Amino acid sequence: FSSDRKRMSVIVRTPDGAIKLFCKGADSVIYERLCPNDPLSKVTANHLERFAVSGLRTLCVTQTVLEEDLYEKWSERYYQASIAMEKREERIDQVSEEIELNLSLLGATAIDDKLQTDVPESIEALRKANIKIWVLTGDKQETAITIGFASRQLTSSMHIMILEGHTPEDVHHKLSEFVGKIGQANLIKKDNAALIVDGKTLQHALDPSVQESFLNVALACRSVICCRVSPSQKAAVVEMVKVKVKDSITLAIGDGANDVGMIQAAHVGVGISGREGLQATLASDYAIAQ
Repeated sequence: FSSDRKRMSVIVRTPDGAIKLFCKGADSVIYERLCPNDPLSKVTANHLERFAVSGLRTLCVTQTVLEEDLYEKWSERYYQASIAMEKREERIDQVSEEIELNLSLLGATAIDDKLQTDVPESIEALRKANIKIWVLTGDKQETAITIGFASRQLTSSMHIMILEGHTPEDVHHKLSEFVGKIGQANLIKKDNAALIVDGKTLQHALDPSVQESFLNVALACRSVICCRVSPSQKAAVVEMVKVKVKDSITLAIGDGANDVGMIQAAHVGVGISGREGLQATLASDYAIAQ
């Protein structure tokens, strides 16, 4: 597993001698590696959406059967990559990509990642202190929105804008539309707009030609939620605010290894010692338990 790959695999030999690869990961990377016309893809997509809307964290589980000769040749390439003196991680990733193809869905899993006590009240208190709160998460958009409402980062009276685009030009055009909407509805004075953006779109939003427009719209919003983002994107968003917003002081709070880059990029980093290991607390300036 790596946060860029967003999946992990294991290869096993079954009691009857067959070689199988099992792979689990985020639907965004699993679905593009499925066999054409996978019989479970449609029903599983519905399940994933239902789980995400309920605020659950989801993963897809798949398998594929490997031919003996294909596996033997691949295994040798994997071994060579694993002992490479240069760019070892990169080479292992490339070789892994070759075998994680034509997968068949087994189903989806969903877990409830409960909010700690008093999270909504804590966010409200920070907001009253005129602190802007942005959420940078690896969750699906639907999960992120549901948790946004549960934590009162989003409210039903807010004007929610979802930023989507396949190119920097698309994103720039959409941002221009949002500027018009914010101005017309006088949303800045009401402090009542929210911006939601996913990882693929964020990649274009952070492009030098678009970054300033993106930042202006984000700063005009009361809440910003970036979902399906990688650890490097979390750090890039913090870095953008740190560099571009004059006199800003950034504080990043996280509880897992995925948050280390973000915690280290901010002026002040806070690690929460939860159930996701100690990487976040070890990388932070301050560690808290809750």
